[in-house]
Amino acid sequence: MKSTFDPSSTYADLVHIVHVYVVEAHPGSSTVSPYTGKLSTTANAPMPHTYNDRAGLAAQTISKFDIPENHLMLVDDLTPGATNNPIWCTYGPAPYAGYVIGQDGVIVASEIWAADIDFPKVIDAHLATR
Repeated sequence: MKSTFDPSSTYADLVHIVHVYVVEAHPGSSTVSPYTGKLSTTANAPMPHTYNDRAGLAAQTISKFDIPENHLMLVDDLTPGATNNPIWCTYGPAPYAGYVIGQDGVIVASEIWAADIDFPKVIDAHLATR
């Protein structure tokens, strides 16, 4: 599956595309899903318990979904006993949320499912206001 949006030709000098690997949406079947509170019925990957485990899954995601090299993959913090999942907790608990955030830090558009954002339309509209 190809990434939903690749700005490499049209928007390369105007925007940055950032993916954030957060809490695993479909952990192993013996793990409670953080999204449903129930035992997971599908297993994409085990729930990582360390930052290195999560970073490894993020690397697999880049390969699996053919995320372009000009996109940035961030890994949400996972430090037991400290500030776990700050991005997931701040922007909302969603496994595949999408946001368009202006250079001023203001969220221009957001969707709980990133594939539902018409990125070119939203970016064009935002750039027209600059």
